[in-house]
Amino acid sequence: MILIDAFASLQDRKLEPYSASMEWLQMARGAGSVLSVAIHAIIDDKNAKIMAIIKASPQLDDTKCLFAAENRTPLLATLLSREPPLDKEPWLPETQDAYEQTVSYIGNAQAAISANEHPMGICRRVMAFPLLVPKMFLDFVEQHRP
Repeated sequence: MILIDAFASLQDRKLEPYSASMEWLQMARGAGSVLSVAIHAIIDDKNAKIMAIIKASPQLDDTKCLFAAENRTPLLATLLSREPPLDKEPWLPETQDAYEQTVSYIGNAQAAISANEHPMGICRRVMAFPLLVPKMFLDFVEQHRP
């Protein structure tokens, strides 16, 4: 419920001037941590009511699919460009990995939209974004890194 409420709160935020919605990202990430602990506590209980949500489509536990390199191919030129002034950004292998995983996740969602996936599935993907992308990426957003 916290994830849904946090996601729904995005509709009321100001868009001008733009600022990243760190409240949503942080709240969702925190709720995801609690959810993870709860799921591990009941994972063997096939009658647990949360199982219907866990098993709902799309399955978001297939990290090979979510973060596949081919997901980011259509977005490489626009989202992973290192043209000036971005070529001055600190760029360690961990930085590259965080950005690539995030762009792969976005590309996976874009592919689902292109495949006419049900809007509820798209919504689930967007709501899960802060839980599934690397924390390092969220740190970059908070630091206002391009």
